[in-house]
Amino acid sequence: MPRIKKEILSNIANIKKQVLLLLSNYEKTVFEKFNDITKEVITRDVYFLNFKQFNEIYALDLEAKSISDAKEPLYDIISIRTTNDNPIWRYSEDLVMKLSSSTITDRNKIKDEIPRRLKIYQNKKRKYLKEFIQNADYLTQNEISNKEKELEIELQRLERETQILLENFHEYKVQISSYAKKEKYPYLYCNFHNGLVDSKGKQLKRKATDIPLRQDVANIFYFEERYLENDDFKLNASVKRFIKDADCLFEDVYFKKAY
Repeated sequence: MPRIKKEILSNIANIKKQVLLLLSNYEKTVFEKFNDITKEVITRDVYFLNFKQFNEIYALDLEAKSISDAKEPLYDIISIRTTNDNPIWRYSEDLVMKLSSSTITDRNKIKDEIPRRLKIYQNKKRKYLKEFIQNADYLTQNEISNKEKELEIELQRLERETQILLENFHEYKVQISSYAKKEKYPYLYCNFHNGLVDSKGKQLKRKATDIPLRQDVANIFYFEERYLENDDFKLNASVKRFIKDADCLFEDVYFKKAY
């Protein structure tokens, strides 16, 4: 590795250390919500910083960007969600429901993707049953064994059907699509103060927006309490028609006869 490249990486590493040291001295708010779709607790780390604190982080972020070719060199540790000239003055936290679409139509990609998704799906079902059993202390050992056997029979059946589909892939039209898939994302609904005032210093308007929170990093907000005073879901029509007429193998995998 060239010496200059090593120096840049070393400087970025030092900047990251400075950022983490600053954050260790700031108050952290932990966003925690139960996702009733995935049955998991979602957590996010959020920092509401005053002007001085925010600018300390902001300056280090700009310094890292000035010496790195990466667009976001501190992407793995922080996510700066506001600017230093537009603080939020009020917020509420929640999970937002979204309908998302992701479609794969390339046949080679689909054929490679199906076995991988099947394995993930099987592991997910086994994990869910394991967690269910751990929390269902009213079940007898015999009932637990029956549920485990029923699941394995179902997963083996699905594996056989998947294998048949792959072996006769040329006979089918196949798509992988998360059509009408409901997902919940953690976000803050933030009211921004945009600094616009009239000749008497009265605020002209404020704006509000949803800001998603990233996982496994510090979500940074410039927050000023003093201002307290003063997705439509669209889906390609052809995908919608395909899914309407197709059979669902599992989760997002849909297929139908090619002729």
